[in-house]
Amino acid sequence: MQQFIGCDAHKKFSVFAAVDERGKASKPVRVEHKREVFRAYLESLPASSEIAIESMGSWYWIVDEMERARHIPHLTNPLEAKKRMGKPNKTDNLDGRGLGILLRNGAPGTDGTFPRFLSLLEPSHPDRLNPFE
Repeated sequence: MQQFIGCDAHKKFSVFAAVDERGKASKPVRVEHKREVFRAYLESLPASSEIAIESMGSWYWIVDEMERARHIPHLTNPLEAKKRMGKPNKTDNLDGRGLGILLRNGAPGTDGTFPRFLSLLEPSHPDRLNPFE
């Protein structure tokens, strides 16, 4: 059964939640931003998982890690996602699940994959944040 995964990313951790084809959500998983821990979690996901992530300040390295693990990231607009989720009082767990549901439903902003040319930005670019460095 296909899973649609939402990733609510923060500075020091991310919260992942999977939603299946029937709309049933898994228990959210908090993953620390430590290279070994983050990579191990991504490698534990089903092959070629589709993962929705909000385009916040440090999404570059997270998308790089998702692609490294051969997953398919979908970049979403945080304001649009919040409106579509209809949850004015968001929490990390609700965000992860909500992003997975939006991806499952094919909501605008999650229907295209991550623009590859952006992931090719020079790693030393001053705007590119990477907590592993």
